[in-house]
Amino acid sequence: MEKILDKVKDFFTKPARKSVRRRSNWYIYLISFASTLAFLLLIVLAFQDLLFSHTPNGYNDGWGPQNYTPEKELDVSILFMMGESQGAPPDKYMLVNYRPKDGAIVLVPLNPHTRLTGTDGNGKITDLYASGGAKSVVAGIEKTLGIKCRFVQFERSSFTSFAFTLGKFYVNAIVDFDWESNGERLVITKGEHALTGSDLFSYIIYATFPPEHDGYDLTMSGEIVKSLVNTNLKGMDVEAIYGAFMKIVNNANTDLTSADYRTYQQALYYTSQSAGNPAHYYLPSGEYDGEEFVLSNQTIADILKEFNLLG
Repeated sequence: MEKILDKVKDFFTKPARKSVRRRSNWYIYLISFASTLAFLLLIVLAFQDLLFSHTPNGYNDGWGPQNYTPEKELDVSILFMMGESQGAPPDKYMLVNYRPKDGAIVLVPLNPHTRLTGTDGNGKITDLYASGGAKSVVAGIEKTLGIKCRFVQFERSSFTSFAFTLGKFYVNAIVDFDWESNGERLVITKGEHALTGSDLFSYIIYATFPPEHDGYDLTMSGEIVKSLVNTNLKGMDVEAIYGAFMKIVNNANTDLTSADYRTYQQALYYTSQSAGNPAHYYLPSGEYDGEEFVLSNQTIADILKEFNLLG
């Protein structure tokens, strides 16, 4: 009798245990599915610009413009700055005007001793930076030249990161260059050279010139950046443009944002694919008293004309 009762007990209890186990596994699968879905949604949100914003409207799979012309409202001026140290004022300054509708990029290398009218009085660019950072310099440019601009400030690591995907940079050295720091040495003989981003940074920041080439550092900066735009930035696909832009946003000191990429992605691709050699540079003239470089009235008028801001 006891054996019969045991069998009856097993008959009723075993299915119950299996049913409980199935319900438990079902909840585990549901929780796992929900967690995975949430994780995928987070990835999509994090990379939505990359996943959904890369092929501009009016373009055929990224190979050429179709019925797209940039609007004049996209014209923008940006102050680029470069320096070895993040805390100290940058060594190099260049005002860049980008006009995608005109297919023009105008470069104006600025002497760091250029006198600007700041919010708290007059002073050199480096003085304004020391007192209020990049925003103070931008305000001084607006007061002095009447040009509103954004800013991008590179130091070595952020510039090297930006330049890494752009290939080699070609430089025509007019004098020998020999620089050494922290056990690293860079030697560039007179003539043409293909440099990495890190070597280019060192050359731009530390190259010096004899008295007969006084002021050539501005010409050198103009030539290098003109070559960078007309050669390295030409024919880029949308993924490469996105990567370069976001390296500026994520690594440099800048007021540019990912939202600006969405605004300019079509125009940047249009310029890279359609403009022949959009970049040229203008060298400011003025008087230097040993302390400050004062821009001439003609130079200010010329810059406004170059930027298509007159009339």
